[in-house]
Formats: sequence, C-alpha cells, structure tokens
Amino acid sequence: MTIEQAREALLRQLFTDYSFDAGILADKRIHFTDLHEDPGRRKYLANMDVLCLAIDGTAIVCAKKEARSVLEPLLKGRSAQWLFEAPRIIEISEALSSLDIDSRDLDLHLYYSFDGQRETFLPSGYQTRWIEMGQFEEFRGTELAQEALSFSELNPDFLALGAMDGDRTIALAGASLDGANVCQIGINVLEGYEGRHIASALVSMLARKLLEKGLAPFYGTAISHISSQRVAYNAGFHPAWASLHARHLEG
Repeated sequence: MTIEQAREALLRQLFTDYSFDAGILADKRIHFTDLHEDPGRRKYLANMDVLCLAIDGTAIVCAKKEARSVLEPLLKGRSAQWLFEAPRIIEISEALSSLDIDSRDLDLHLYYSFDGQRETFLPSGYQTRWIEMGQFEEFRGTELAQEALSFSELNPDFLALGAMDGDRTIALAGASLDGANVCQIGINVLEGYEGRHIASALVSMLARKLLEKGLAPFYGTAISHISSQRVAYNAGFHPAWASLHARHLEG
C-alpha cells in the first residue's frame, strides 16, 4: 500500500464512520448527518450517540435523531474550524446533558495519518523484536501494554514491535485492527528510557510494516498530550482529523 492509498483508505473509513461522502469535504462548514447502524463502522463507535469530526476545514456532526435535533440548531452556521474550542465543547456538553448523554465522558482526540516524510531510527545499543498475533499474552496486565495493546475484540491487536535492552523489552508499539484495512498505532516506553527517540523509531518502523501488509496506519492522542504528538511528528505522521464522541449514560 502506498502513502496515497493509505490516505484514501482512512478517508473511506471516516466516510463510513460519520455517514458522509467525499463531496462534503469541499464545503467548509458544519454538516449534519444521521447516525445509523453500519457494519463497516469501527466497532468501538457502535454504542455512540454522537460522532463529531473535524477534517480539512470541514466538520461533520453525525448523531442519532434525538441528539441531532438538539445539536443542529445549536451549531448550524458556526465555524467548522473552531468546533472543538472549549466554549463550543461546553455548549455541546450542556446540550447533550438534557438527553442523558454522558457529557462527563466526552471523548476528544487528535488523529494523525502517515506521510513518511520523516524517519526516526532506533538508537544504537537497542534491538527490535516483532510480536505477531497470538503472541501478545505475555504483555497482558503489564505497564508496557498500556497505550500499546488493546486486548479487545472491538479493535483486536494485530502486530507489535518491541525495543530490547539486552533481554528486556523496554518499549512497545502496537497496532490494532480498527477497521477492515486501517490500524491504529499506540506506544509505551518504560520510565528511564524516554527522550531517546525510541518511541518515534518504533512507531515509524511499525507504520512502514503495516503499509507493506496493505494496511493504513494512523495514530491518535489527546489534544493536551504534547509529548505523544511529538512522537507522531518525529515518526512521520501529520495531523489529519479530530473527533469528539459521546454516548448515553449507562444503567
């Protein structure tokens, strides 16, 4: 898979996730679409009531009927570029709280796609170890698995790459199969090994391996997680979209 093919694969996944098509992207405003069941949607989004996307100056608010009836009058005519500013998020949260939608757990993330223009290499003295499907159990419940492996049927772990200091795994980058042909990469580095470009090197190598396997890599992190964003940049990723998700209160 080429970089361009990966970008197209990610866009197709977003079209499915947020119920829109490519023509909308040219119209730089907030669009509203109906959230209906779709077997192609990423499985961990299936229980959401509101899916908001900001991409290339355009925004999509994909919501179930009840939530859309509240959000469309609130957001129609607003700037798509500033949809996720704090005042807008507060307004969205307050509007959704009247519908018993869990405004305390709004899921806001920034996502990166791979452009391959930068490549970071593992520092000398460290070795790499590829971990395939069926070999992840040794990491279950460990510190390294956090942010790197999901152990979830909703986004099953597909491939991982570890950095070794002797016989000790000191960093782990993992790719989960989030959609039919898209993989999200996560990374964790043990305390004391930060700041050596180990994380960005593993993420870069894992992304290139995924492309070889015909899968489109992407990387997600919190808006405030600057060190994680720096890893993405150094590994050859660039900002591609941001999302805000919400669902009904459980119970």
